[in-house]
Amino acid sequence: MATPRIRIRNEGNRIQFMNGGIQFQLVDKGVVYTTTEQKYRVGNTGPSTILIPTPASYKTRVIAVRASFFVAKWGITDITGNGDYRAMYSCSTNQANQPVEYWVFDLATSLAGGGVGLKLRDPDTGQVIYNSNYDSLRIAGIVGDGGGTFTAGRKYAAILPAISGHNQTTDTLYRDGQAFLDDGQEYGYATWSRQVDGKLYGVKWENETCSFGEVSFDDVIGQTPGYAQQPDPPTVWWDNPLGNVIIADVTAL
Repeated sequence: MATPRIRIRNEGNRIQFMNGGIQFQLVDKGVVYTTTEQKYRVGNTGPSTILIPTPASYKTRVIAVRASFFVAKWGITDITGNGDYRAMYSCSTNQANQPVEYWVFDLATSLAGGGVGLKLRDPDTGQVIYNSNYDSLRIAGIVGDGGGTFTAGRKYAAILPAISGHNQTTDTLYRDGQAFLDDGQEYGYATWSRQVDGKLYGVKWENETCSFGEVSFDDVIGQTPGYAQQPDPPTVWWDNPLGNVIIADVTAL
């Protein structure tokens, strides 16, 4: 880390940044609305979806979201195949046209340098670490294990980490499309399938309180292994717990 030459503190005497660290700063904000048309990812059986515009340089960007229902991160999709990228989230509401607020932050080193405001540079690298033409990301805390409550009278949003959730087959078994109780015996050839339990984990807000919850995703009946003498056992494909959710203070942004 560079030797600090500048430290800027807020009214609570907390360091907001110093010259050894690069700021994330606000580059976009807005409201998107849920759609129940599952046209962006084949097989997605989530109740609804939102898409947030994200340029090709998305790898340096972070997105904070806020809604009164659970919003879960899913990934990045190119909706046209020509570089028209969107950050995709699944939502627990099954109603279309429900609002989700978002704020997009990027590193100060990635921002356009227009304007005549103050710019601070790391003296060791020459990189811009702060640009007063953009508002800065304010972190209120990091939460896990279910959520948390923050200072009353302010507005917050959640920056979700990597995709969180689980996808697995269950004990519910079907033989040739009919519910079947597996007693461990060998059977004649049939088409076997199991109920899939697929969930993404997301965050919802009520005033200054956030909570964690599940968003149904790919809860389908999948063949396992298809046409065979016996079914495959239940399988866990992936299981990623939700934790280390960064809470951004977006008051007045």
